[in-house]
Amino acid sequence: IESKGGLHDYGVILGVEGSDFGNAIGLDSSHHVWIAGGIYSGDQFKNPKSGDIRIQELDQQGRFLSNYQFGSDGEDYANALAIGPATGDHLWVTGKTCGNGFPTTDGLIHRMSHCGVFVLVLEDSGVQDLGMVFGGADGDDFGTAIASNGPGDAYIAGSVNSTSFPTTQGAFQTVKTPGQQGFVAQVDASSPKGLLVHSTLFGADGTTQPYGLANNDGSGVYLTGSTSSGHLPGGPVLTPNPTAGFVTKFSVDLSQVRYTQLLGLAVNGIALRKTTANSPEIYTTGYRYNGGHDFAHEDVFVVKLEESTPTSKIVDLPQQVNGPSFTVS
Repeated sequence: IESKGGLHDYGVILGVEGSDFGNAIGLDSSHHVWIAGGIYSGDQFKNPKSGDIRIQELDQQGRFLSNYQFGSDGEDYANALAIGPATGDHLWVTGKTCGNGFPTTDGLIHRMSHCGVFVLVLEDSGVQDLGMVFGGADGDDFGTAIASNGPGDAYIAGSVNSTSFPTTQGAFQTVKTPGQQGFVAQVDASSPKGLLVHSTLFGADGTTQPYGLANNDGSGVYLTGSTSSGHLPGGPVLTPNPTAGFVTKFSVDLSQVRYTQLLGLAVNGIALRKTTANSPEIYTTGYRYNGGHDFAHEDVFVVKLEESTPTSKIVDLPQQVNGPSFTVS
């Protein structure tokens, strides 16, 4: 973690025997650092069932404060978290669970035939307010991104391989197409079992992998990722090579796609600057192909998008031009 001028304030290594991964990071209102990821005992490639979710907390000076671990009898892994004033300092975490007995708050013992999406909500004291699992009936599903929608509500995005992934009435897409698709869901944590308020699939004739998610607080939900589809909803027809990055805006109830913007090979991250209520500045990052034959020929990009209304005007030109060409403006 760096201060102004690029000087290191502190560097901390958090780990025990085995393999430890940190995938997501966030700050609460006390400026404590929260890290979510996975922990594997022994060799992760030889013993994937040892994987559990690990959530750790550090104070402003980098001192270790707390450690929380969740898991089933299979592999469990955290991919994304959200915490801060917008969540009322509740920690929202999503990822995948692939075993039986994941700690849920609905009073049921979930027995998984495939990997499913989990959502955990913790108080900053570590008390579990919500644990829910969905999907994973006949294919592997998992969460990859999360965005707050208030202290008791959040949007979750991820990937769908199962054919019976839960969607809600009026959702933009309720029927899964062949291949891996994306999903976006709104989760309400006001009841112990949790509630899917809205849930939609997202994809077309190829595979679609979501990576990032942002919420404009009542004006739109933004999804980023990569796709091999030639007809991704809301965007132009494309020929991915081998994939194309995208930014897609949904209505807040996930019933409509407002637009899809294509960028590079993949769009991994997104952040909003809310200059006006309905027209944020959108900052994205990912990578593009620059003409080579391997990963040495891919570049990072940062692209700023705007939703402000374009303006135009007509410029007077000569009524008649004699010649092979003429100017239009």
